[in-house]
Formats: sequence, C-alpha cells, structure tokens
Amino acid sequence: MMVPSLTVANPEQVLNRFLDKCPYIPLQSTAQNITLPNNYFLSIDLINWLMENVSQLTTREKATEYVNGEPRINSFRSPPGESDEVDSCRSLDTEKRSIRYGFQLCSLASDNMESDQQTPPVRYMKVDYVNSCENCSIKDECRFAPGAFDLELSPRGTIDEGNVLGEWCRVVHDRAFSEDKAFEMTIKWFLASGVTVGEAIRGWVEKADKFHFNLFPVPEDAFAMPNDVHSNPLRCPLRIEVAIGILPVDQLTATLVKLLAAFGFVPMYCHRHGTPNQPRSYQVVHECGGMFVSLETPPSTATDAQPQTAHVFWSWNHMLSHRYRTTALKDIMEDFQDYMLREFRDVCKNVDGRLLKFYEKSFLNRVGLNGLL
Repeated sequence: MMVPSLTVANPEQVLNRFLDKCPYIPLQSTAQNITLPNNYFLSIDLINWLMENVSQLTTREKATEYVNGEPRINSFRSPPGESDEVDSCRSLDTEKRSIRYGFQLCSLASDNMESDQQTPPVRYMKVDYVNSCENCSIKDECRFAPGAFDLELSPRGTIDEGNVLGEWCRVVHDRAFSEDKAFEMTIKWFLASGVTVGEAIRGWVEKADKFHFNLFPVPEDAFAMPNDVHSNPLRCPLRIEVAIGILPVDQLTATLVKLLAAFGFVPMYCHRHGTPNQPRSYQVVHECGGMFVSLETPPSTATDAQPQTAHVFWSWNHMLSHRYRTTALKDIMEDFQDYMLREFRDVCKNVDGRLLKFYEKSFLNRVGLNGLL
C-alpha cells in the first residue's frame, strides 16, 4: 500500500505520522525510574524527521520555523516561581519559550490536555545543537554560556523513613552542544552523599559510552601553573617549544590550532568570547580525555631584537581513572599518551621537516592525520 506524501498543509497528519512511524526511543527518568509518555520527544529528533519526510522542509531553519508555528507542540520549562540561578549562571527557565534544534524536551498535546497545562514529571536539561561561535560578533552573547538545573538523585521520603529532603544536586552545563567543542558539566551538591553522586555519574558514563560519547572527569584547574599559589606542584605542566623561523609569523598560531585538531584535540571553551582564566590562551582537551594542551598566544609582530616565539603547555588528566577510560584505551592509556607527547614534540621541533610539511599541506587541502604528519 502506498503511503501518502506529507505536506505542511496537513500538520495533523505530519505529527501523527511522526509519533507512529519514527524510530521511537523511550525517554526515561533515571532518578524516578519511570518512562515518559509516548508523546514526549526531543526537538532534534522531530526536526531531523521533518527534513527527511516532508518535502517542503528540506533545511533545518525551515523545519524549526514550522515546529515553532505548530500550537500542538509544547516546549517545557520549569513551573513559575522556581529559580535555577547559581553563581552568575543564567537559568534555562528564564529563556524564551521557543523550540530550537537540540536536546530539548517537548511534547505533543493530546485532545484532552492543553499544551500549556502540561508539566514534565522530571527535571531536565535543555541544550541547543549549534555550530561554533566563530561567525558571531564578539558583542553577541556566547551560545555556550552556562545554564543550570536541579536534579533529584533520590526521591524525597517521609519523617519515618529519615529522608525528608531527599538527595539532590545542581548541574551547571553549557547551554549548547557543538561537535567541534567539548561539552562541560559541573556537578555541585550539598544534600547528597558521595556514594549517591558517584552512582549517578557512573550511570551517565555507561549511557554516554553506549551512544559513542566519552564522558570523563577533569580537574577544575587543568593547568597547574607555577604562578598560581593554589596549584599542586606535582601537576606542573610540561612546556613544549615550537621551532621558530620555520613558518610565516602571521600563520604560526593558525597552524598550531590546526595541528592540535589533527592530533585529536578539541577546544575546552568558546575561544571567540575568551576563556575564564587565561583570555590569551587556547585551551584544548584530547578526545580520549587524558591530555590537555594550552597554546599561549604569541605576539602579533616580531623584530630582530625580539624574535617570534611560541610554546604550548602539555598537562595530564590525573583524574582519568581506569573506570572512565574509553574501551579501546583501557589497558594502553599510558603508552598511548606517551606516544602522543613524543609525536607532538617531534612535529613542533620540525623533526624531518614535519612542521613545515604540515603547514604546506593543511592550508592547501584538508587531509587526515596520516596524510599531514
């Protein structure tokens, strides 16, 4: 039997087909161990499905505009009066109630329930799926500015049960996710035990690994610099000098940024709007979670008396225990990290002309790590 084509002129048919035919994965609350109703979904799933199945909605912008114009689709936010403000973080609950392309909890209103009256049975995280801030104005708000929400780790009990307040924590996280930047979450708790928090995090790590993500802990200060009196001297980073006189002065920083990407490093912060502690540094973390690199931005000009210099600081993630390592590197992490450090040093020193070769090829065409190094 031929399935009729979908058009924007018949939104009822489009939405019903989405709930009936899309590869639905039930959304679950790990804290309360319940499965959300079938009319709950993520905005990224709906928008992707619309682009594949509705001929007039071929772009992300058109599909997102269509979703926001459909009154039956509801984007959740916390009930009025609740505040998720933490430190200087902007609460997700204060944002405009619009649907964006990302990991945003939505629902489809049924006939006997108005969309504005629906409230989610659990606390949740809303994250936009965006590109980087490279094309944004420096005056624009950073897309990755932190947001926060409270998460119950165990439900509240009664006085007889001795758990009146329950156990909960506050999760501070990036408000957007991008494939070319590390996604950061900070967990703060007061009314919770370390065992409960640890079990929750281990559950998140297992789920992340199931969907081919890598979730790992990092220290609050990735680079224990000697000029910081609070730094641990045993974690002092390694300084790696970059050969000078090999590359054009105006291309040195851009080449090193590309070199770090070729080695598998991704930015830790939005460098378009600056880093929290060192605005003149370019800080990255390796995809495996075991290594950090901070590229210290050199002066823009150089003279004979003051030649152009550049260096990077290389640091290890000492919080990456065996439990949080990726499956492929569980037993060879130390050997892999030593290999990466040795190779990176050789390229920076221009051993066998590798730095110059990388510069010449990387600015002509995009090739993989093996082709460049």
